[in-house]
Parts: sequence; structure tokens; C-alpha cells
Amino acid sequence: RTKPWKSGTNPPDPISIGYDQDRPQSLIQVGDEVAVSSVPKSGRLGGAISMWNPRTNEIRSYLDLVPNQAPVSLALHKGVLWAGSTINGGYGIEPVAKEAVLFAIDPVTGDKVFETVPWPGASNITALTLDGDGMLWAIADGALIKFDPETRKVIRAEQVFPATKSMYGTQNELLFRDDGYLYAVSAGSLWRVDPTSFERIRLAGHGVHYMAQDAEGQLYFSRVATLYRWNFNLESTIDATAPVT
Repeated sequence: RTKPWKSGTNPPDPISIGYDQDRPQSLIQVGDEVAVSSVPKSGRLGGAISMWNPRTNEIRSYLDLVPNQAPVSLALHKGVLWAGSTINGGYGIEPVAKEAVLFAIDPVTGDKVFETVPWPGASNITALTLDGDGMLWAIADGALIKFDPETRKVIRAEQVFPATKSMYGTQNELLFRDDGYLYAVSAGSLWRVDPTSFERIRLAGHGVHYMAQDAEGQLYFSRVATLYRWNFNLESTIDATAPVT
């Protein structure tokens, strides 16, 4: 950030994961390294979690951690790397697996230490995030999942958002704000969810994808090529009555 931009030097040239990996899906810092989940090239199944050292550009990859599935979402809890999978591979090949899994690995050795199906029949387990109590949250084809990584059990799972399937689920997002609510992007909408009752209201619709939060707690999302910021001063105009379904 302190040096002028120069192609190939700042930033340096990109490095290749290799092993027929194509598209990185999520990145998360693990000590001095960055864990990268990826899906394979067209016509292939499987995927990888790669540990990349951005200072040295050294990289090591853990392949086929879940047979015929690829990791697409990551979260770190007490030194254990958690990942959600997709049953889809590269474009042009039909999935073989029937349901996505939530699994955990040792990021140092790559050994898989746990695996479960938190929502039967889901094609993707995405948008992994942790709350202040260390609970792990995820979206699975529109279902909201609360999981305890200590007991390694699902605490609660409900079809909170409209049931939707996508290739990798990368448009789904989850994050907590200091107001105590869980904010989600799912089914093309921005939602506010009470993490205790699971009641939700839709804040914005019409093709909402992705979400980020800045240091001041402001939320940003996109619609195609347009970036939006959610104005929390509008909350007094929101009908917070839970919908009847």
C-alpha cells in the first residue's frame, strides 16, 4: 500500500495453484498463511484447499478432501479450518455426489478431522461465518444452519430463505453486526435475521449479490455492476413484522 503500483512488482505476478484447479472461491487468513478454496477446471470433479504464504509465494494444496466435491466456503475456529462443499465441479460435468457436506481439516497437515451433512440434499454449504459465541453459521440452498464446532453438532437448521440452488453458491453471504442481528444475502435479496428466533425481514431485493462490512459497520452489496450501501438510518421505516408463511 505504501509503494506505487507497478505491474509484476506491486502487486507481484499471480501464482497458479496447479493440480487442475481453476477458480478460487474463498480466502481466509490462517496465521502467516492464507487458506484458499478452489473448484476444478471444466469437465472435472473434486477441488482443493491450498495454503498460500503471500510473503514467500510458497503454496501447498490438499486435494480431494471430499470425493467428487469441492470446498467453496471457509472459516477458522481455534486452529481448525472448517469448510463447506459443493457437489458441483467444473463446468460441463454433472455432479456425482448427492449432498454437500460441512467438514474440518488440520491446516498444517491437511488431515480431515470431521465431516457431516448439516442439511440433507443441499447442493452447496456456503457463507460460513462465526458469531461472538464461537457458533458456526452457514447457508445451504436457502436453509440457515447454526452449528457448534465444539460439540460438532447442528444446533438449529431451518429453511429461512427461499430454497435456491446455484453452481457454487458464491453469491451467498452471512455476517454479524454489533446491533446483534445476522445479515444475509440469499435468493437475490438482503435479509436481516434475528439469530435467536430465526425471524427475518427482507431489506432489499431484485438481484442482490455479495456483501461486505466496513470498519464502521456499514453494509455494502451489489446488483450486477452497481455498488450499494445500506443506510441504517432508514430502519425506522422498515416493517419489522415477521411474515406469515
